Amino acid sequence: MTEISDKQPLERCPHCGYSYLYSRKDFNKPVGCAIVLLGALLSPVTMGISLAVCALIDAVLYMRLKNITICYICAKEFRDAPQNPRHKEFDLGLDEGYERIREEWREKSDK
Repeated sequence: MTEISDKQPLERCPHCGYSYLYSRKDFNKPVGCAIVLLGALLSPVTMGISLAVCALIDAVLYMRLKNITICYICAKEFRDAPQNPRHKEFDLGLDEGYERIREEWREKSDK
């Protein structure tokens, strides 16, 4: 996690310098999976109601969380930067397209 202090939307990653950024919810995936797993485990006892309750809890948490900006190349997360409307959600196709750039950056940064 990297902190940003100037409060301007990011145009480029301050760490690697690339402008390949995306936005996503600052959601802890293991916690979300644990909530759904708990609902599934309790489902036989609650006749499925626990699944609905846990899905609702999961959805409410997801809606209340802020977005963060992440770099496709170096994977740094920027929580304090204002959201740039040009940064869309994660796109697997773009991510795969940036693989060569990511590998070159890793090789260069390892030196």
